[in-house]
Amino acid sequence: MWGKTYVATFLVFAFILFFVVYYAASWLGSITAPADAFAGYEYFRSLSWYLLWITTAILLVVANVVLVKRDRSWAMWSTFAYFCFFVLGIGFLLPIYAIGFLREHGFAPETQNYLSPFLALGLCVAFGALVFGNRLLVKRMRDRITGPSDDIAVDDEAVDVRSEEIH
Repeated sequence: MWGKTYVATFLVFAFILFFVVYYAASWLGSITAPADAFAGYEYFRSLSWYLLWITTAILLVVANVVLVKRDRSWAMWSTFAYFCFFVLGIGFLLPIYAIGFLREHGFAPETQNYLSPFLALGLCVAFGALVFGNRLLVKRMRDRITGPSDDIAVDDEAVDVRSEEIH
């Protein structure tokens, strides 16, 4: 059940965030005054950063529940992929489009936009370390509370020790 909950939450959040990022990029192609178009772009770009942090935190909490309940870490790594995909979109691609937009309309690009791609890559690396450390911590806590996994690998087959004791 938690796996399905995670997948549904992931898809809803990805759709919402993809729409906001797309809408921010569409402001750069607007036919309004360039200053107004750039202001709309900046508003929706900042909104996408807030949404990314909030949705990633929620996905990470649900991924921790999946890891504790099912002893599977696929949800943690899916959250990492989600975060990196949107960080690279928001922090790498959007600033490149914005710099082109500003140059096309005769404005000097801000130096903040030049640093954004490097910050995006740094955020991906830092979040990868956070996810790995979180996964390690949750698995160790789970093993301390419930004991080590009862599955023993014998000739590429997993044998459940508890089912052997019942029969």
